[in-house]
Formats: sequence, structure tokens, C-alpha cells
Amino acid sequence: MPQELQRELEELRHEISPIATALKHARAEMALRQAEKKERADRRRRARERALPRMYPPSLPSSYERSANLRFDAKTTLLSEEDLLKEETMREEMLRASTV
Repeated sequence: MPQELQRELEELRHEISPIATALKHARAEMALRQAEKKERADRRRRARERALPRMYPPSLPSSYERSANLRFDAKTTLLSEEDLLKEETMREEMLRASTV
């Protein structure tokens, strides 16, 4: 009985061996394809990043950015909050006067 089991086990090993080898090859091929796909995606991303400066040239700062920069500059000159409020009200009055 043990010899029959041993022989059956050997037959199964011979049947499984090519399947296991094919599976190893398939996994290696899949890993290679994924690596190639990732490399192509990286190349496309790098090309897109290189093209960005040409596609979108630096523009002038928007009015919002300019006003934010002015506020930042005003605060860095250590003006008091009252001075900032006075300056802002003066600007508003000048704006109202120019629109009237």
C-alpha cells in the first residue's frame, strides 16, 4: 500500500511540476509588464512636468495676490492695527471719491 501511494505521489508531482513552472513564468512576466507600465507612466509624468512651464508661462499676480502681498508687507513693517485700519479707510474713501 505505501508503495502505491508513493507511486501516485510521484505521478502527481510530475503533473504539477510543469504547472508550477508555468505559474512562476507567468508571475515573472506579469511583474515585468507592471514594471514597464510604471516606467512608461513615469516617463509621461516627467514629460508633462517639463512641458508645464511652456504651457503656462508665469503670469502677473492677480489682484487678490497683490492685496495679500500688500497686507503681508504692511504687517511686516510693524504697523499697528490702528494704522492699518486708517490706511484701509483712506483707500475706501479715495475709491468712493473716484467713483462719484
